[in-house]
Amino acid sequence: EGRSWQAGAEVSRLAAAHEDVFAEGEFASLEGVPDGADWAGARRLGDTMVVALLNGSGQPRALSLTLPAGYARAEEFFTGEAAQAGAAVALTLEPGDARAWVLTR
Repeated sequence: EGRSWQAGAEVSRLAAAHEDVFAEGEFASLEGVPDGADWAGARRLGDTMVVALLNGSGQPRALSLTLPAGYARAEEFFTGEAAQAGAAVALTLEPGDARAWVLTR
């Protein structure tokens, strides 16, 4: 289906834009997200952190997390919408959908 092609392209765009974070960064824990969760993750390198929410299920899924505090700038990568470091994020993702926030100090 077209949505999976678009999702693959968007994830590739994210990985290319922040290749150093994915290649050399460390996994970071997120407050309120259990270790090993299949629906959220973060990588950090220097002053940059990428935080992602993912819906790998076949049904719409309501997800939430709190973006890490202590960053001067936060932006949702796919939409370009500004976000606030330290703020709670709650949304419903369609199957195969994802959101990713890039936080910088």
